[in-house]
Amino acid sequence: MKKIVYSLLVCLACLLVLSSFDFDVALRNNMKLKDRDSVFVCTGWSSKRFHKYRNCWGLDYCRHKIKKVTVKEARKEGKTACKVCCKE
Repeated sequence: MKKIVYSLLVCLACLLVLSSFDFDVALRNNMKLKDRDSVFVCTGWSSKRFHKYRNCWGLDYCRHKIKKVTVKEARKEGKTACKVCCKE
């Protein structure tokens, strides 16, 4: 009886972990960016990356404005892709 309860608890824990994983984000991160795609950049002087999503944690530290630009414009400003939310 104890083994059955233990096995059920382990299965339940596995299901809980899998259900908390955001498969949609994992799939979206594998899509390549094109020059005309919109991205987000921090306007601060030390900002180096552009982000595919406004809610990327890389933008959490931005103390300036966040603006929406194209990938082409971001690259012109010398920005490179965020390693968390962008795939190039």
